[in-house]
Amino acid sequence: MLQKAEINVSIAFTLHKQNLPAIKEVVLMTNITHIPCRFDIFTAITKHEGETLPNFSSSDYTYMGALIEKSATEESFEGFILRLTMAGVQIKCRKLWDGGRSSVSLSSNGDVYPHHMFFGNEEFLLGNILENDIDSILKSEKNIFASMTVDDIEECKDCEVKYLCGGGCRFRAYAATGSAKGHDDACPALLAGIKNAFAEMMEEQSY
Repeated sequence: MLQKAEINVSIAFTLHKQNLPAIKEVVLMTNITHIPCRFDIFTAITKHEGETLPNFSSSDYTYMGALIEKSATEESFEGFILRLTMAGVQIKCRKLWDGGRSSVSLSSNGDVYPHHMFFGNEEFLLGNILENDIDSILKSEKNIFASMTVDDIEECKDCEVKYLCGGGCRFRAYAATGSAKGHDDACPALLAGIKNAFAEMMEEQSY
């Protein structure tokens, strides 16, 4: 219906351990309907007692990285999925992620956060757009991301691609370590995605 009305539609599929078996069906559906699809990685910080959240572990990300590298030279369903998952990898220089710097997220009541995943977390509430202008909110002392760079992340400061990766997702790091300056466990997958992106560019230039 939306497509017939010429409204752009896309599907954002949240990827986690429990829905991996359903990925193939999602991809087949997008192929049939011609609706663009991307995969986001599930991340959460809280859980109820006795409940195990389907977050990916460090070993899962290492495995993803290995599959991404493999998919560069071998066509496979897994490789296709991982290329979709890593479609957000862009080759550009960055000192840190965009949250709280070149982008923010607004809640329904006007509260401003560096990223929507921080909604409801008072530690990362930057201000309210109904009370202050966006420029003063971004420059607020509460916005730790305004002055932070990838060099402030201990595990990243000596990395050869740190200014391409920017330290990964700061929410994912916070969820895993309790610190916005922590390490993003998705590092192996991000590194593999960046290397693949360069390899693809080099291949295109060779034609």
